[in-house]
Amino acid sequence: MLEICNLENTPRSALSISKAILDLVDAFLGLKYLAVIVLGSICGLVLATAGILFGDALNSTLSQSDWRKLEFVSIIYAANPLLQQSFIISCLAIGFLSAACLIFRRSWLSFITSRKQFSSGLFLAGLALFSITNLVVIFSVTTAPSSDSPLTFYKDWRHAAFFCVLVVAYAAPMALAEDILFRGWLVKFSREINSKSLLFVFGSSVLFSVAHLQWDLASLVLRFASGLAYAWAVMRLGGLEFSFGAHLGKNTVLVWLLGQSGQFDWKYSYEIAVYTNVVGSIGLILMVETFIRLRQVKIDRRQH
Repeated sequence: MLEICNLENTPRSALSISKAILDLVDAFLGLKYLAVIVLGSICGLVLATAGILFGDALNSTLSQSDWRKLEFVSIIYAANPLLQQSFIISCLAIGFLSAACLIFRRSWLSFITSRKQFSSGLFLAGLALFSITNLVVIFSVTTAPSSDSPLTFYKDWRHAAFFCVLVVAYAAPMALAEDILFRGWLVKFSREINSKSLLFVFGSSVLFSVAHLQWDLASLVLRFASGLAYAWAVMRLGGLEFSFGAHLGKNTVLVWLLGQSGQFDWKYSYEIAVYTNVVGSIGLILMVETFIRLRQVKIDRRQH
């Protein structure tokens, strides 16, 4: 008989990738992932709608009083677009996380870290290292802040400091929510490098890039690079902590320096976008691998 497909002659890597794809298809056919998407979307949209309606009512009430005339309140109003974006993404993350916990019968912490508790040390390390990395990359391209930057827009240092704190408060929930939405699934792989984990890393990076709804090739490639670095950090370190810190550090530094609109209106704007995403992403992966090797050295010393 003529063999249609000889599996013995199929490369092992191809079989591994095929098995990973089949496992993913099987999960969708089992309706669990699909149920999480549907139920999570409904819950998230309900939460977001309720919050937006409440916010509109509060905004209408405040606009009729003298509160809006206060200088610090005006800064809050100016940063409102960032707050609204953060709120909607956070509501979607809460919806998806709740649905995943219910359907997969897992705790919410299991989608954030493989440890018994959230590692604040890894979070602070990612925040500090990636903030410094982005500052170095940006100032290697240009040294002139934009007119919308709080460094030049707010003449009073107290107002500039308040804006910077406000950005962190708004950006932190959004960064964590995006990590949960796009990379929470990677936590279960916990330091495994195989065809299935790499497929999920690639898939989460594509979704992260597409979900920003900016369809020009440069934006897609740059966000894919960022998503790939964040996903790699989650898989290799077994949690969202380092990725969350790095994500927050990058977002806050860019908004602080490029302005509250988030637009790249400095000189050499395209170069800034390329350098901060590509160079920063490479730097993040190197940081992660350095952490892993230092940790292994520490473990080896304890054993000896």
